[in-house]
Amino acid sequence: MGMKTEGLIKVEGLSLGLEQSLEKQLGSAGVVITDLDDVWFRTSEVYERRMSEVAQVFAPMAGKETEQVFDDLLSAILARRSVMEVNPLIMPAAVADLYRRYGLEDKMALAMAYGSILEIFDDFLPLYAEAEMSWPVLKGLRGIRVAAWTHADTDWTGRKMMMHLGLERVFSGGVYAVDVDKPKECGSVLSSLGVGPNEVVVVGDSLRSDVLTAVEAGVPGENIFWINAKSVPVGEVELPDGVRVVANLWEAVNVMAMGWSR
Repeated sequence: MGMKTEGLIKVEGLSLGLEQSLEKQLGSAGVVITDLDDVWFRTSEVYERRMSEVAQVFAPMAGKETEQVFDDLLSAILARRSVMEVNPLIMPAAVADLYRRYGLEDKMALAMAYGSILEIFDDFLPLYAEAEMSWPVLKGLRGIRVAAWTHADTDWTGRKMMMHLGLERVFSGGVYAVDVDKPKECGSVLSSLGVGPNEVVVVGDSLRSDVLTAVEAGVPGENIFWINAKSVPVGEVELPDGVRVVANLWEAVNVMAMGWSR
């Protein structure tokens, strides 16, 4: 391919180097497990656009600035969120919560707001450029499997995968959609893959739903990569010992390929 990015190693030969590094760290039965939303797909960006549409509907009726309504909607979503980081199923309920909180009575406006949120299921979800760069490298692995682990219903997960022809072939270990009505936990995925916690690498963007649940399942901290896409100051969060902080999936792949355990 010949592609490269500043400060990181060339793509040529990266698959082989990555496989050797992973086998040294995990053994030949190892698996790389990645989240999908906000690791591969730019999901939060689409959510924010749809939330902005709701804010534009409610703002003039509530006599508030659009930015304030957006913030209030985000608060309503967070209030309904348990261990879920990305889950559109809570959004219609949050819209209804905000509608009642503002004392609105225009049912047509509520229907329009619902429509904007529910259209997220039909939106095209683009990939991060760094995920596209990682695609051929991860697909090129032979001895190490790659699996996806997501907190979303199976139908929507299937639609997202179909938006990018051939992406499912990256995940030789399978795509696991965790029931949105239950907490996201790593142990069942390890059982389905038939591997122990020392035989996997976990890459995710959520401290709570990816990093901490992997730690709870026994995955060593040095085998976990936290994608800090929002550039949260590391000193402001409690990271389990050994967890690697990276900016995106491509950086995680490069760190692994360079032998991160050494």
